[in-house]
Amino acid sequence: MKLKVRVLSVDREVLNTEAEAIVAHAPDGEFTLLPNHIPVIVPLKIEKVELLGAASAGDKNQPLAVHGGVLRTDGKEVLILTEAAELPEEIDKERALAAKERAERRIAQAKISEEIDLTRAEAALMRALLRLKMTHH
Repeated sequence: MKLKVRVLSVDREVLNTEAEAIVAHAPDGEFTLLPNHIPVIVPLKIEKVELLGAASAGDKNQPLAVHGGVLRTDGKEVLILTEAAELPEEIDKERALAAKERAERRIAQAKISEEIDLTRAEAALMRALLRLKMTHH
């Protein structure tokens, strides 16, 4: 038995597939979902989600960059709602590098100026680092 998996971002359906299991990251750590898991809603970190045995990847593992959000399952279906999600082939490495450098500069500026939103700059850095990690996958 496989889990039906849908990943929806603000502007599109990123993925609609089946998987044997899902490995994701909540604020308190990594977790794995298998078919028949108890119903749950879990907040997600800005981190990689791995669909194990995904039909969309020829029954191989399908990595996905997820920029926060929530995961809901009833044990048969999994729905991930997120502001943004990207498949590795959709990520522009040069753009991610530029975003990382921009975020690092803003974090450095935030330490000397209260006009810079440190939390927002740190989130931008986390997104850029995730994108770079996904390009090496």
